[in-house]
Amino acid sequence: MAPNNQPVSDTGNIPRGRGRPRGKRQRSPIKLPSGEELVERDLMASILHVAPVSVKRMGLPTIYIGNIPHHPLNESLNIVASRIRRPQQARRRGTR
Repeated sequence: MAPNNQPVSDTGNIPRGRGRPRGKRQRSPIKLPSGEELVERDLMASILHVAPVSVKRMGLPTIYIGNIPHHPLNESLNIVASRIRRPQQARRRGTR
């Protein structure tokens, strides 16, 4: 106790949060009977090493479940792989 009979640590006026904490939960992929997996946009972004906004702009097929965007994993990876182009090789001088 402090000299004036007050507790040393008064917790009466410490602001507290309201309700339970609301944060992003990492959900597991949804497995479909066809063998395809639906993954959330954030997980797809981490697989492709880009931002979630970039995944949205790529125009990948999207399914909304509970207001959360999901992408079919194999189909999306095939679409991204089909867009990869190798640069043309430089022409050699003097030979045809």
